[in-house]
Amino acid sequence: MISVKVQCPCGQRYAFDVEPINGRVPSPVACPVCGADGTAAANEIVAQALAAQPVPSPPAVLRVRVPAAEAGSSSGAPLPPTAASSQTFAPRPSPPKMNIGKDGWAAEESQLNKLGTYITVIPAILAAFLGAVGVELPTMTVCIVVGVGGLVGGALNVAGRGPIVAGAIVGLFISLGGYGAVLWWIHDRKSVRKFEILIAFAVGAAPGFLLQYVLQRVFRKRALS
Repeated sequence: MISVKVQCPCGQRYAFDVEPINGRVPSPVACPVCGADGTAAANEIVAQALAAQPVPSPPAVLRVRVPAAEAGSSSGAPLPPTAASSQTFAPRPSPPKMNIGKDGWAAEESQLNKLGTYITVIPAILAAFLGAVGVELPTMTVCIVVGVGGLVGGALNVAGRGPIVAGAIVGLFISLGGYGAVLWWIHDRKSVRKFEILIAFAVGAAPGFLLQYVLQRVFRKRALS
């Protein structure tokens, strides 16, 4: 509350107490004798009174500094991020994950792929059995049939899962390698057991399977690079 004393130009003095609003009297002021407006004079006196009032000082705040290491160990709260820790780093892109089938190619075998396996293996094994039981067939003709079966069967086995040419080459190695090993094993032998033929075929086909493994690794590295 501010006490305002105004002297009117007519010589009359009057006083009143007022609560300023925005540094001014809340309503117009007039001389009680002549009715002259004294609002401007009252506002000037209010401004002088407000300027003379002391500005209240802000309350004192007690601040305690705690070392970063001690604060972290005592409170367990995470420390504020520093400039170095606030930097964000983009994660390194992970290499693409390839879907690999059980036989090492890019997908599991479909029915067509399984048919290719049968075409690769069955003619070679059948020709080897016929030779083992004494059926005489032209060697060149049998090799051509077995080789074609390996090419076609290998291509079908890899169709949709890898390069067709690679599958054809692998199939050729497996079929001719297995058949050639069986021919060598039964040559000049009077009796041969079935499991011996199968073992000989597997040994002869091993280079083809090794070639398949090498080609799969090469193609996989190219796909990831």
